[in-house]
Amino acid sequence: MTPKFFRLIKNGKSMKLLFLSIFPLIFCCVSNTLFMDAKPIGENNQNLSIGASLRGKFATITDTTVFKNVDISFFPVDLATVMGITDAVDVFMKYTVPITLNIGMKSSFIPLNDRSHYYSAVGTSLGIDLVSVMIKDSTVENRPPLYFDVKIPVYQTISFNRYLDISVIPNIMIRVDYRYFQVLAGCNFNVKIGNTFGVFLEASFLHNYRYNEPERQFGLNAFFPLKLVSAGS
Repeated sequence: MTPKFFRLIKNGKSMKLLFLSIFPLIFCCVSNTLFMDAKPIGENNQNLSIGASLRGKFATITDTTVFKNVDISFFPVDLATVMGITDAVDVFMKYTVPITLNIGMKSSFIPLNDRSHYYSAVGTSLGIDLVSVMIKDSTVENRPPLYFDVKIPVYQTISFNRYLDISVIPNIMIRVDYRYFQVLAGCNFNVKIGNTFGVFLEASFLHNYRYNEPERQFGLNAFFPLKLVSAGS
């Protein structure tokens, strides 16, 4: 990490806003949406965002004792900050209510000039997820599992103009809990409307090969630069 990155954290107000927003929210956690594209936000810039998603009843897991007959359905709420440490590299932290934390980075390697309409980037993130689930079988211990996950998304973005971008994001996730090793793969699709501030609309389609079940998620995210918050404070 560069000294500029640590100065951004020290001087920025996003950390305070992020954690002050945690306590009033009581939704469930675990989120597969990314709400990012291949375009870097630029050195010394910082964005804040809040997003909400819908994950329907995508799985009924019946092959383990702990998860016997569990319909998993979530309404994740994400709070995030993205910081540009160079003109090509962004780092981020995302908190999904109530207790999921992801940190990661994204490095853009295309375009070679500002006139390009095509952008490409590769990212990686590390996360810890504490998932609360409702066990339908009262004889089974209601124990919330702890997950660690690694995500490797490859962002492909076409920019139609300054205010409309469309991205296709192949995504691989490795998820490890206290008993099992899971591999998920699939693709995210998003549309970004806006430039300095705006919204992401995103759909995530992953397949969990451990349980042979799909994981689908649809979400909306609003983002804005930190300087707008600082100016109003």
